[in-house]
Amino acid sequence: MTPITKAGRGRMNTSVSVDDSAGRGVKVRLRADSDLIQQLADKEQEKVQKEKKVAERVKEIRSQVEAAAEENMRLQRAVAVIARSSRLLVAMGSSNRALCLHAVAAFFAGMGLVGIVEPGMVLHFFGLDTLPPDLRNEVRGVYGGFGLAIAALLVFTRRVERRRPDYALGLRTAVMVSLCGMAAGRLVSWAIESTTGPWPLVFFAVELALAFLLSMAMPESRCA
Repeated sequence: MTPITKAGRGRMNTSVSVDDSAGRGVKVRLRADSDLIQQLADKEQEKVQKEKKVAERVKEIRSQVEAAAEENMRLQRAVAVIARSSRLLVAMGSSNRALCLHAVAAFFAGMGLVGIVEPGMVLHFFGLDTLPPDLRNEVRGVYGGFGLAIAALLVFTRRVERRRPDYALGLRTAVMVSLCGMAAGRLVSWAIESTTGPWPLVFFAVELALAFLLSMAMPESRCA
């Protein structure tokens, strides 16, 4: 057995120390590499998370944009429907006003023609079968000429309604007030004395109905 000298023991200790230092160095490098790899992995994970969040945000924004576009489309359709409905209502209102106006004008035109052609028929409702020339002249003037003039006036207001609505409103109001005045006169007469026949009540109702139709024929009327 060969004895180990001090020099050999020293070389052995030095070799062990070098090996230990090299091992620790390798471990340090491995640990550093592992930490670096972990940091890179963490950064990559953070990058993936950020990209995922960005993708989710983009998807959310896209959904909001699509929802806004759909809502805008619905709003446009609703506006279009409202616009068409408004035009239809305006047309219907204008048509109804014209119908009311022409109905009143037709009544006055019929009254005027009967008053001119057959004046005796006008007062026949009140028990007068034969009329003297003076009374026939009165009927032709008051019922005939007046009725035809009012009918022509109402038709004229229809022609100028768009260009001069205030003018049409004033003329129709004057005729309406005249009809209301006739009905009011009948009420005063009934308060003074009663009537025997049904025709005064019939004409009272006709006058009120014509006044109501004229109120619906006004340019600003909301009833028509």
